[in-house]
Amino acid sequence: MSLNTMITATFVLVFVIWAGVAFGSPEESLLVQNLFTDAQYDKYIRPAPRFDVAIYVNFSLGLNVLLDVDEKSQTITLSCHTDQEWIDMRLLWNPANYSGLTEVVVPADWFWRPTIILSNAADGDYYVPRGREILLDYTGRIKNNPPAIFKIACKMDLEKFPFDVQRCTLKFSVWQYATDKILFSPSQDTVAMWSNTQSSEWYIDETSVIGSLYDHNNKSWGKISATFTLRRMPLYYLINIVLPCVVMALLTVLLFLLPSDCGEKMSFGVSILISISVFTLLVADIMPATSDSVPLIMRFLIFDLVFVAGSIVASVFVLRVHHRSKGNLSIKPWMRKLFMVCLPYCLFMEPKTKLSKVRNCQAEIKKSLPNMEEEGKHQTSQLSVFGYESSEPGNKKVQLPPYDAYVDQLREMRNEMNRQNEKDQRHDKEKEMEDDWKYMATVMDRLFLVIGLLAYIMALILMYNETQ
Repeated sequence: MSLNTMITATFVLVFVIWAGVAFGSPEESLLVQNLFTDAQYDKYIRPAPRFDVAIYVNFSLGLNVLLDVDEKSQTITLSCHTDQEWIDMRLLWNPANYSGLTEVVVPADWFWRPTIILSNAADGDYYVPRGREILLDYTGRIKNNPPAIFKIACKMDLEKFPFDVQRCTLKFSVWQYATDKILFSPSQDTVAMWSNTQSSEWYIDETSVIGSLYDHNNKSWGKISATFTLRRMPLYYLINIVLPCVVMALLTVLLFLLPSDCGEKMSFGVSILISISVFTLLVADIMPATSDSVPLIMRFLIFDLVFVAGSIVASVFVLRVHHRSKGNLSIKPWMRKLFMVCLPYCLFMEPKTKLSKVRNCQAEIKKSLPNMEEEGKHQTSQLSVFGYESSEPGNKKVQLPPYDAYVDQLREMRNEMNRQNEKDQRHDKEKEMEDDWKYMATVMDRLFLVIGLLAYIMALILMYNETQ
């Protein structure tokens, strides 16, 4: 680039700057000069006619978007606009003297401005932003509405999580000025919604802005509280946590429908217990470490955990009854009546009818053996000691064993039959008692199934009522 080109570019730049200044609004330039230069405006002095007269500072809040709600650290972050208005009597002018100019935008650093703080800020930045430019009208009214991002501490009540409603308050006050100097009051009773952008997790039910006073160092100070009522939208937690836990709990109830001979009964229950334990850890990770209350979803998971553990314990008891040891097969009468007659009727099961075939068979054998012996005696009474005469032609005598030998043989047969019958009777009795214990285990399974379903349905109803 040549020297002539550089000189030409510099001349054009200087001319453009001079033209922008020279051809700017002369009314605004004259007004600013009269207000701030010629009048020797002091931005460090409170704009009151007298030292004992308070000035009014009106304050309002507008919400752009709810950025974040952190339950673990119990803070919320909001993007807002703050509207601050007050009257500076030193900045009045007649619009007729300035071609009808009624308002002007000037840098904010030229004015006296109240220092407004956010007393419950969580990020250490307590000062509300002052903005860079301020709108000034001919009546001396100053309007300042700078944007700001506020992060505040909010104590959250998570007892009904994820159906909880939170109320968080932003507390504003004026720094160093009591009510005898500045009257700090809200200009509207609700928070203005400047944007329709809604959070995907929270719905803003209502807002309120309330002005109040508090005492400190024997003086009264103004305070404005802007409260947000936030209602959580629980769809995410219902689909990802509550629904899987309900399904797993219902699968636990089906544990009692598995046969006791099935080897997977206990492993099935333990797998569900581990799954619910994992869900409990996931929920505990997002909850704050507080002992004020137990969240509803955590109570639900704890109930599921206890329910599954109780189902496993009940299954162990049922398996112990089903696989009863042979040395202890006796059943007490009240147990037989309860589990084989009463409960089956209540649980819509077929009652256990005792099979008496073994006893009937034993009674018939005992009854037939004496008859056989009497019949043998009656027949041998017709025999002689050494034989008897046959009715066959030839009238030959048949030689028979002695009567005593016949009776001994018959008695030996009877004893052998008795021994065999007793052995079969013991075997059948043990088999029948084992079947009785297995039937009792089946009745217990059905009983625990009904109890588990009723308990779980009642728990769901109670927890649903707590969400209302």
